[in-house]
Amino acid sequence: MAKRSDTQGRLDDAARAGWLYYVAGNTQDQIAAKLGVSRQTAQRLVSLAVSERLIKVRLDHPIAKCLDLSQRLIAKHGLQLCEVVPADPTSPSTTLGVAEAMAAELERRLQSQHPIVVAMGSGRTLRAAVEQLPPMECPQHKIVSLVGNIAPDEAANLLERRCETLTLQLTAARSVLALTREKQLPRLFVIDREYRIALHETELAWVRTLIAEIRSGQLEGSDRWRSWFAPTADET
Repeated sequence: MAKRSDTQGRLDDAARAGWLYYVAGNTQDQIAAKLGVSRQTAQRLVSLAVSERLIKVRLDHPIAKCLDLSQRLIAKHGLQLCEVVPADPTSPSTTLGVAEAMAAELERRLQSQHPIVVAMGSGRTLRAAVEQLPPMECPQHKIVSLVGNIAPDEAANLLERRCETLTLQLTAARSVLALTREKQLPRLFVIDREYRIALHETELAWVRTLIAEIRSGQLEGSDRWRSWFAPTADET
C-alpha cells in the first residue's frame, strides 16, 4: 500500500477536525482528545480545513435565498442597496416584512450625525414603514417629498389618517402615564413621556385645524390650489 504523503495526511486530519467541529458540533478540546493532538493543533487543523476549502457552509433557511437574490439584483442592476425579505403566505398583509426592513434602514440612516437629504415617495408600504419608526429628533437632516401636487381633498384625507395615528399614540401614551402614576413613581421618571404626549397633542390640534381650513377653503391660497385640479373643458 502506498504511503500517504505528509501533505495528504495533514489534509486528512484537517478534514476530520473540520467534520468534528462543523458537523458533529465538537469543541476544540473534544477534537484534540479524539485525534490525540493538542488543543492548539486541533485549532490549526480546523483553520486548515477552512483555508483549503474542505469545509463548505450552506445556510439551509429561507433567508439564505433572500440574501442570494439581493446580491444578484445588486450585481445585475448596479444597486447600492437591495434587501429581499421573506413573505408569509398566510398573512393578509401586503407590507409585512418589507415595512419592518424599510423602517430599520430608515432608522439607521436617520441616526447618522452627518446631514442627509431623504427623498420620500408615497404609498401603503412607505406609510407602514414610517409607522414602525420610533420618535426621533433629527434636526440635522432634511426630508423632501417626491410626490407631485395632490388635490386638497386628498391632502385632507391623508391628514385625517395622521390624526388617527396620533390619536392611537396618545391613547397608548396616556395609558402608560396613568399606570406610572398609579405606581406613584416620581414625576422625574415620566417627564420624557409627558414631553412626547405634549408634542402629539400639539401636532394633533394643529393638523385638525389645518384639515378644517382645507375643507372650508379658508386656507390662504386654497382657491388657486383647487384650480389646479379643476376639470378642463375637454374633461367635462
